[in-house]
Amino acid sequence: DQGTWEWAAQPTGNTVVQQVIPTGNGTIEVAGVLEYQNSARTFGLDSLNSSDGDDIFLSRMSADADADGITNNRDNCHQIYNPSQQNYDSDTFGDICDSDDDSDGIWDIVDSCPQGALTWSSNNTTDHDSDGCKDAIEDDDDDNDAINDILDACSTGSLNWTSNGTTDYDTDGCKDSNEDLDDDDDSVNDTADSCPKGSLGWLSTPTTDHDGDGCLDNVEDLDDDDDGITDEYDTCDRGELNWTSSNITDNDGDGCLDATEDLNDDDDHYQDYDDSCPNGSVGWHSGSITDYDGDGCRDSDEDLDDDADGIPDVDDNCPTGVKGWVTNPTVDFDADGCHDWNEDSDDDGDGVSDLIDDCSRTMVGETPNADGCALGEIPDGNGGGSSSVNYTEDNTYVNNTNVNNTYVNNTYENNTLNNDTYNNDTFQNQSFSNTTNLNQTINEGDLVNNSGDQQIEMEPDGEASSGLSWLPLVVVALMVLLLFVQALHLVKKPALPPGPPESMLAEQELFDEVDHTGVVSDEQEDFDTVVQDEVIETPSTKDLDQPQEKGPPLIVENPIISDGFEWVEWPDGSGQNHFREVGSTDEWQSWPIE
Repeated sequence: DQGTWEWAAQPTGNTVVQQVIPTGNGTIEVAGVLEYQNSARTFGLDSLNSSDGDDIFLSRMSADADADGITNNRDNCHQIYNPSQQNYDSDTFGDICDSDDDSDGIWDIVDSCPQGALTWSSNNTTDHDSDGCKDAIEDDDDDNDAINDILDACSTGSLNWTSNGTTDYDTDGCKDSNEDLDDDDDSVNDTADSCPKGSLGWLSTPTTDHDGDGCLDNVEDLDDDDDGITDEYDTCDRGELNWTSSNITDNDGDGCLDATEDLNDDDDHYQDYDDSCPNGSVGWHSGSITDYDGDGCRDSDEDLDDDADGIPDVDDNCPTGVKGWVTNPTVDFDADGCHDWNEDSDDDGDGVSDLIDDCSRTMVGETPNADGCALGEIPDGNGGGSSSVNYTEDNTYVNNTNVNNTYVNNTYENNTLNNDTYNNDTFQNQSFSNTTNLNQTINEGDLVNNSGDQQIEMEPDGEASSGLSWLPLVVVALMVLLLFVQALHLVKKPALPPGPPESMLAEQELFDEVDHTGVVSDEQEDFDTVVQDEVIETPSTKDLDQPQEKGPPLIVENPIISDGFEWVEWPDGSGQNHFREVGSTDEWQSWPIE
């Protein structure tokens, strides 16, 4: 009801078709009556015999796309007219539309035997050259190299080639490049023969072929030991075998194996056992200009410490200075690579010449005055020019324990003195940091004092002491401590705000109406700082924006300003307010003040 007839077929005999119903997928169901007759009734490829009377029939039929009278459900080639239905290999495809008539796995278009032997499949065992002809019964040249199998030493050898004088040196049917193990018959298999088609009539031996590469040394081989360096330039032309010259095995490329043959791997006139850079740069010779410290390393590109003083050249103020010493706090206090006694005019690197520096050992990071002394630092006591004094090498004083920042850093900024009472800038600076060093000097006994000029020694009882006695030093220490305590009482307590801004107080009231127990705790944990040999570093600028354990980050964007104080709620939404003076980077104090 939606188109026209494409085809129609009437069963043979007297037949009445009463119903045709489309059932999808190109099929129909046909129902009707077969009137009685003795002969069979034909329905396409099927036939039916009626009973002794009229019969009802029901048939499902599909289309006949190629109109060859064979419906698609029975046609072995739907799209090509082939009423004969010929099928050589009896598969599901008729020959006319079968690309492999004999089902051997080789398409007819390239099959030399397209309708050959049946019931076999072409593979490298049954059909070596894949020509579609079964090797055992159909093919006389299995590898198709133009040599019949009966004369071919490699009858199932390499494919896609033809035997001739170039490809088959001895014409045995085996391809020289990958089948013949010894093309020139010199006793070296082609896999190891560097001259597989070389000279004839000789045998490889250690005398005729040093490296056993299949090339006759006196006429064919330009590299007798096969190290990658031709004999003309090889210092060890018949040397070690089984290695190749490279920047790893033969640094100077002289053809001698560094590990066993070469005593000067970089050819710089320094034997390897005396050379700090035995595999260093090549093409140069060590001298006072090219190698200042004579260590075998070229200063311009290999030696990072030209004078071997322990300070890299990039940090060395005297990169080609005095030789024969290594930096340490005794002889190079500021670690600038210049020997304090005869190179460095500013031993502590504070910018004040030793000739006028009253404090020749000012700690790094301190800000000195015109006399070279930092705030609170005790002068050396012997005027300028102290760099010429041979300081004692008592490791108790000159090592990193007492020369570094251990006693000028945050030791006295901890909870002992940095509480809410004395938390101002006056006593957080270095004003009283030297007291620690003085006390440390007294408590440790035989140590160099702060001036760095002399060593305090205890004299036996009954003998006069040539240096300072203990008593004056103890008295001085006690006086300094008394002054320190008195100063603490005179410190003006920091100004305190009357209270947070009204807006923050309103937020606080809303916060107080809710039970926040356990949510926010601003109690500061007490912790003791034990300073021994460890250096306590102050926070760097990049740490200022990190949250602190006892309050907000040191840097907060858009704080509330009120009465000369900055205010911030921390944590956000907690109702806990913190304050500090406007413009400062001090730690925040919580409100209300505990």
